[in-house]
Parts: sequence; structure tokens; C-alpha cells
Amino acid sequence: MPIVTTLHTIPCDPDAQQRQVLEAVASLSDRLVVMSERGAEFLQKIYRVVPDKIDLIPHGIPDLPFVDPSFHKDLFGVEGKIVLLSFGLLSANKGIENVIAVLPHAFADVRTVDTE
Repeated sequence: MPIVTTLHTIPCDPDAQQRQVLEAVASLSDRLVVMSERGAEFLQKIYRVVPDKIDLIPHGIPDLPFVDPSFHKDLFGVEGKIVLLSFGLLSANKGIENVIAVLPHAFADVRTVDTE
């Protein structure tokens, strides 16, 4: 099975141990994912990783033009409803249970507006 390693932070001035560890991880990995062009440059120039082994997945969200949320809500049959989104896997440390518990109170005064 291939090993893909995602690197969030890449030291630009590593001490000997940091360099040794990152070079070992890079050599054991089939692919390295970085979150910036600068990270890819550091891997190539400082850690001698070949460019073909590096993939860039930008950190954050892309800057896209605004799209009316109703368009997407209609596609999923939730037009006119409040939708809550979460990123990634659900786990105990995200506090989703707290959000669910407070939702009825948070939206107690929200009324559906009939636009017809």
C-alpha cells in the first residue's frame, strides 16, 4: 500500500534531528502533500525531495464567486430550511453534541418567511 504523508509545517532552517526525521519520512513516503508552494520549494531545496513526489493541496478554502445558497439547498431538497455543515469526521472532540443541544434555543425565535 502506498504511503502518502501530509506535511502541514516544513522547517526552513531545520536542526540536524529535524532534517534527519523529515528526510526519513520523505524517503519512506510514496507521495508528500504540502499546503503551499513555499512548502514544496522547501522540500526540494532543503530536503532534496524530487518534485514528482510532491503534491500541492492549498490550505484553506478557495476564493470562489458567491453562489446563492438556495441553489444548492434546492438540489438537496432542503430549500427554506436551516442547514448545519461540519468538516471532516465526526468525533467527540468536535463538540457536535453541544451544538445539537443548543440548536433549539438558538433558533427559537427564527420564523420561516413565506416569500410567495
